[in-house]
Amino acid sequence: MLPLGHLAFAYLWYALYAASSTHRLPARLALLPLAVGSQFPDLIDKPLAYIGVLTYGRSLAHSLFAFALCSLAVWWLVTRLRGRWSVERVAERLRIVTPAAFAI
Repeated sequence: MLPLGHLAFAYLWYALYAASSTHRLPARLALLPLAVGSQFPDLIDKPLAYIGVLTYGRSLAHSLFAFALCSLAVWWLVTRLRGRWSVERVAERLRIVTPAAFAI
């Protein structure tokens, strides 16, 4: 993705989030960290690929960013659903839904 594509994608998601949560468009001051953050993985990966440390220009920082994003999503779900779902309850529901997978 080109740098402007990164910026447009990040701004679109942030504008949707800001409009749905505060019913206002994002402030200008909040857009500077958004712009830097949207370019950050490429600022790390592209120079490292250029000097030969990485074989591909979208590997290290892009993967770390995706891992951090997935970890935050799992953390948010766990804290939000704490007490509602236990491991036993989820396993029991899976056993009921898919009896062939848990046949004894």
